[in-house]
Amino acid sequence: MPTANPDYKDRLRQLAELMLAVSGESVSVMKRLAPEKALKLKRKDEWDLYLEFLKILFNLADRLAALHIPLKDQMDFMNALEDTVAQQLQRVLEPAFGNHADQMEIVLTIGTAVAESRQAYEPYKFLVTEESQAKNEMFRDFGNRIANALGAPGNPQLTSAATLCASAVVPAIGAVLQGQTPPPATSAQPATATVSEQPDKPGATGQE
Repeated sequence: MPTANPDYKDRLRQLAELMLAVSGESVSVMKRLAPEKALKLKRKDEWDLYLEFLKILFNLADRLAALHIPLKDQMDFMNALEDTVAQQLQRVLEPAFGNHADQMEIVLTIGTAVAESRQAYEPYKFLVTEESQAKNEMFRDFGNRIANALGAPGNPQLTSAATLCASAVVPAIGAVLQGQTPPPATSAQPATATVSEQPDKPGATGQE
């Protein structure tokens, strides 16, 4: 398991909690915007939707870490963040699944999500704190992925809402990485109600 600088322990915990909370709350937002689609979602579909939000948040955290974490620590920090998110996710799932929330499967699931995040979003080259065409294109790509996951490809309301959910958390991630308290609007605890509706046994690939 990667070992990050002990000075980053609190930041890693806060960042993992923030990412899980925002992902869970974002899924709830999308379901409220498309109630007729939400009724048709299976547990696997909702789990995949949740992971799509985690993927974009891992990418944003990586881009912001490049600005706020010393270069020599960045790789270890992101590897440790992956582990911390997996640990926090297991704690969130335990009330619903108890011992069936297998830690190794969760670790593999998060590892797969991170790999897919890099494949999908790293090709977009931009500075996350500045507006640019590449940044807009990446968020547009993400919004389309969310709309597709909801069975409503190209739906402008859903793509815009998904983009807003992801982009709005950038200041909070930056604040955590700098050792500051994130803004109140985005510093909620993990949304257990949404996550507890996930598949009975989350797998490494999200497949049944």
